[in-house]
Amino acid sequence: NSRGSSVFQDSNCSAFIRLKSRMVSFFRPSRFPPIAPPLFGGRPDKRGGPLYIRTLRRPSSSVQAERGGEKGSAPMSFSASVKEELCSLLCDSPALSKAECYGLLLFGRAFQGEKIVLLTENEHTVRRYQQVVQEVTGVPVAVEAVGGPAAGRFLNASVEQAQDRETVLACFGHAPGRVSLRINRAVLEEEGCPGAFLRGVFLSCGALADPEKEYHLELYVPFYNLACDLQLLLAECSLAAKMIPRKGGYVLYFKESEA
Repeated sequence: NSRGSSVFQDSNCSAFIRLKSRMVSFFRPSRFPPIAPPLFGGRPDKRGGPLYIRTLRRPSSSVQAERGGEKGSAPMSFSASVKEELCSLLCDSPALSKAECYGLLLFGRAFQGEKIVLLTENEHTVRRYQQVVQEVTGVPVAVEAVGGPAAGRFLNASVEQAQDRETVLACFGHAPGRVSLRINRAVLEEEGCPGAFLRGVFLSCGALADPEKEYHLELYVPFYNLACDLQLLLAECSLAAKMIPRKGGYVLYFKESEA
C-alpha cells in the first residue's frame, strides 16, 4: 500500500512483503482490545494531567548491543513497520492479553524484583508495553527518553515502585528473588496464548535482519535458560530456531528458507 511503500526500498521488496505478511499472520492468534495510544512519558502529575518524558544519559554499548541489530538501515525500517502493524492487532480474550503482556515483560531488558525495564527505539512498542502492562496488572509504567540525536534516541519503559514490581511478577507466577528466568507455561495454557506470547516476545526483543545476510529474523535473549525455553516453545509451534551466543547473550535466528 502507499503508506508502506517507502519502507521497502531494497531490491528484495517482494520478499520483504511476503515475509511481513507471514509474520503478521502468525502473530495474529486472535484480536486484542482496541488500544487508544496514550501520551507516553513518565508519571502522571498530582492532578492526573499529561504524562511527561525525562531525558537521561546515552545508553551504554552493552545496551545498544541488546537491540538485535535494528539500528539505521532498511531492516530497521522493515522491523519498525512489522512492529507497528503487530501493535495494531486486537484481541477478545483476557488470557491472550496476559500472554502478550508476559512476552513483552519477560523478554525486555529486565524482569526482576530490582527492576522491570524495556529499552527500545520503537514508539509503538513502548505504547503497547505501557498499555498492556497497566491493563493486565493495574500497574503504571513510566517512560523516559534516553540519549539524543547524535547517539540515537531510546525509550526506557519501567515499573518504578518496588511494590508495583512485586505485583507484576506475582501476576505471572514469578518471585522477586528468582535468579534464573524461565517461561512459566501456566500463563500459556489457553488456545492462542503461545502465539500472543510470541508476538510480545518479538515486539520486545525481535528484529528482521538484512536479507543479504544468512538470516532474516532474530530474537536477542540475555539468558541461556530463557533462550532454551523460547527455542523449545518455537519448536512446538513448528518454528525451528537456531541459537548462537552474541555479546553476552544469545540470539535465536531463522534462515531465509525457514522464516
